[in-house]
Amino acid sequence: MKIRNLLILGIGVFFSASILFAAVNTMYNWECTKCFTVVQKDGSPNTGSCPAKGGHSWSKLGKVGNNQYQCRKCGMSVASDMTPNYLKCPNGGTHSWSKL
Repeated sequence: MKIRNLLILGIGVFFSASILFAAVNTMYNWECTKCFTVVQKDGSPNTGSCPAKGGHSWSKLGKVGNNQYQCRKCGMSVASDMTPNYLKCPNGGTHSWSKL
């Protein structure tokens, strides 16, 4: 009986740790609203040096996923779990996403 309880406890701890690890390491698409570079990172990217002068200004487009979206106005393409946020588009206004 003790071995069975330890096995159940061990499985529970393993799944709890797996869920926590997945939540902590969620990848996101980030867009610099100045130079329009897109990167994938689990947290806010470093500001670094932006080609549009000064440091990057990162905004979150959304979670990385298996669906491909493309902006109809500028052609930017991102892999996202759902429609990306409608951030500033280099061709004016905000992005106009369509699922490919």
